Amino acid sequence: MKLITGGTGFIGSKLDEYLDDTLIVDTSHTHLSTKDIIIKDIRNIDAKFLKSFDIDTIYHLAGILGTHETFDYIVETESVNCIGTLNLLEEARKADVKNFLYMTKLNMGLNPYTLSKRHAQDYIEMYSKLYGLKYIIAIGYTVYGPRQPIEPYYKIMPMFITWTFNNLPMKIWGDGNQTINPIYIDDTAKIISILPFKNQTAHIGTDKTYSVNETARLIKEMVRSKSRIIRIPMRKGEDPGNDLTADISTIPKFEFTQFKDGLIPTIEYYKNYLLRVH
Repeated sequence: MKLITGGTGFIGSKLDEYLDDTLIVDTSHTHLSTKDIIIKDIRNIDAKFLKSFDIDTIYHLAGILGTHETFDYIVETESVNCIGTLNLLEEARKADVKNFLYMTKLNMGLNPYTLSKRHAQDYIEMYSKLYGLKYIIAIGYTVYGPRQPIEPYYKIMPMFITWTFNNLPMKIWGDGNQTINPIYIDDTAKIISILPFKNQTAHIGTDKTYSVNETARLIKEMVRSKSRIIRIPMRKGEDPGNDLTADISTIPKFEFTQFKDGLIPTIEYYKNYLLRVH
């Protein structure tokens, strides 16, 4: 059986649609998943629990997100993202779990999120080398699509789209020349679901990048908004020179959803969402 931690989240709930024989563990229910789940903190999962469900593969997507936000809860970020992962690894070793996928992103900037994820990745490689665990480090890029939460973390597509629908200023941190690598949520989940466990790092991104400025202008045009684009200083702990170019040679050959094609249902989703909440 396959365990998905963080399985009620944006990516985890979609991944569950592409895997069979799964068990979802998360700290709370969300509207993104209608499946029965087990409420459990990854720091409290033990070998007995894993053995009771005959878990042989773990898709580890749980964690605290954010970059500048994590300065407000540094210790908790390290505890969940690093110690939580370490607990999973140790209990998986005791339960003879064979495969472990770890979802992360490019570790850029100096912030608690980046450091906690980097520390956890080091432990995964150690467990592979010492105990034979087969792993995948899945590096996610700018994942977007319908159902991506607007809060509590700033994510570029939900924020840009909701701002434009309300004709509010579109805030860009920095000069906007930093790039993103947008990949549609279904593409992300499909790719993760077919990755072989062979001690590899897989870049879950496309072969195309866009500047934040280009992205803002495209969304503004598609929504037909009167929003102004404004630029403000970079936030603490973030790198103004991010270049999110993915090494797609690390994933199976894939026909990606074109950015504009993925934006159409995404924009429609947030349009309907805003109609419901107002």
